[in-house]
Order: sequence, then structure tokens, then C-alpha cells
Amino acid sequence: MSKMEELEKGLFRLTVPLEGSPLKEIHPYLIAGETRNLLIDTAFNTDQCEKALLEEMRAAGAAPDNTDIFLTHMHVDHSGLAARLKRESNRIFISGEDQKLLNGFQSKQHWDWVCKSNEWTGTPVEYALRPHQHIAWLKRPSGLVSTVEVKEGEQLRYGDFTLETVGLSGHTPGHLGLWDKDRRILFGGDHLLEGISPNIAAWDLERDYVRDYCENLIKLGKMDLARVYPSHRRPLTAADERAAECLGHHEKRFSEIVKILTSEGRPVSAFEVALKMKWGRGKDYKELAPQQRWFACTETLAHLQSLRFRELVLCESMGNVLLFQYTGGEKT
Repeated sequence: MSKMEELEKGLFRLTVPLEGSPLKEIHPYLIAGETRNLLIDTAFNTDQCEKALLEEMRAAGAAPDNTDIFLTHMHVDHSGLAARLKRESNRIFISGEDQKLLNGFQSKQHWDWVCKSNEWTGTPVEYALRPHQHIAWLKRPSGLVSTVEVKEGEQLRYGDFTLETVGLSGHTPGHLGLWDKDRRILFGGDHLLEGISPNIAAWDLERDYVRDYCENLIKLGKMDLARVYPSHRRPLTAADERAAECLGHHEKRFSEIVKILTSEGRPVSAFEVALKMKWGRGKDYKELAPQQRWFACTETLAHLQSLRFRELVLCESMGNVLLFQYTGGEKT
């Protein structure tokens, strides 16, 4: 039975179960026009997800042939079905940065990055997530996806909706949202979620992704928004308050990490720090599932890197392992 909900004339909130995911389901959005529609995000590349999404689209009066797709970002719960839904008659929009990562799923180099992240964080072999275990490997698109690059500030028009792309990087390097200024609504992907904070990973060692995420939270908090439509959980009506809560969450993360580094008094790896931190629902690292352990270590590394960029920690390498030590706030 369809769970499709018409939020207002021409706007539908779809529901697709995500088997095996703690998120449980994703909410793509469909904007209906007279001749063309826009689908915002897809779901995992599985038969079950494809069947559910197509049923939801049919309930909203849409089909892939005349429905363009906007991918807020490249994570497979959002992009997995992109190759299956691509037609000669439709277009798939995504940022340039995330497009490279999306099609990178088909290359060995992308999966080498998963192994590199295990090394950077100093994760022991018995805890290290291997590429074939990664959710992105298991649910990735079935092939290369032909896409159209969009940048911040561009406009898309479907039905009565005029949508402006908004840069929301952090969760991924090129995460984008869609903003209807007149309606004061934002389709925010994973940037702002009820009750949970999106994972912020160290995608590389050259950029401060936590800072990017927090700066975009501040930007979102200043927008005149009546409602944010996220990809998971319920819509948000107090975006500024939720953005402030998420900023507070990351400040607590920084404080927790600094406390651990101070108590250690020696260079330590992201894995060693993650071991001493509390995660979802107060769990210890060792209580987490393998995929969640990987997320925990990459997020710890992203925060340590952010402290390094702020010159609050020193970073040294031991082989491929990055080790961090608190400087006491002094410039280096």
C-alpha cells in the first residue's frame, strides 16, 4: 500500500523502505508539472526499493520517462536507483563534486579510499571495514550514470515551483538543497534531520568538512524558512532552532575530543579517540555494527582534522596512520 502524501498541490512526499538500514526509510519528493516532473532523490539499488519507489511515483501520477531527477548528494540511499531510472527522455541533476563520487563507485580508486580511511584512522584489522562490506558497495548504482552538473544559485522550474540550488556541503563534498523562496521551503537532503546528525567524514586530508557543514548550518539558520523537507524522518518547522542544536552537537564533539586528547597527553589515532567516545544512544564504539564503527572513525578523523585546521592540535604521521596531540590552544 502506498504511503504517498500530497503536501500541497503538485508536491508529494514519497516513502521507500531501506532494508537493512538503521534509517529504515527515505522520503523522496515529487514535484508534478503539466508535462515534466521532478523527483528529488531515489533509494538503494535493490529490486525492493525500485518496486516501492515506482509504486509511490505512480500513486502521484508520475513515471520515469517524463520525470527528471535531482540528487541532493551521492550517498547510495539517495542515488542507488539513478541508473535504473535513467531514460533518454529524462535528466539527472547533481553537483559536479558529488557526480565524480557517484560514478567513482564503479572505480577501484574509490574503494581504495575506504582502505585508506582505515589506515588514516589507525583502525586495527579486526575492526576495519572492507570495501565489499560497505553499504555503498552493496547498494550502489548498477553502472555509470549520465548526469547534468548543477551549481549553487541555479534555478529549476517544475509546475508552479521555482527552485534555487543551495550549497550544503559537509555531509558530502557537493551536497545541494533546493529552495523555493516564495513558499519558504527547502528540500534539504540529509543536511538537517530531526533528532539525528548526519555523518561528517574526512573525504580527504585537504578540506575541513566539519567547518563546511557548520557554516552551512549557520547559512540555513538565517534563511527565512517555514519548513524543511528532509530525506529522513519528519519535516522541520523550526529550522533555525534545529540548526542551532546541530551546531551545539558538534561543539560537544570537539569538547569531548579535546578532553580525551588532554587526558592522553600523547599523540593518538582517530581510532583510539573513537574508542573513548559515546555514539548513538550512548553506545560505546565496540557496541556498534561494523558499518557504524567505520562512520564513527571517519567522523572522529574529520573533527580531528578540523581542530588541526584551527591549529589546536598537532598532526604527525606514523606510516599511513595519522596521530594527533592537543597543543593547549597555542598557535603552531
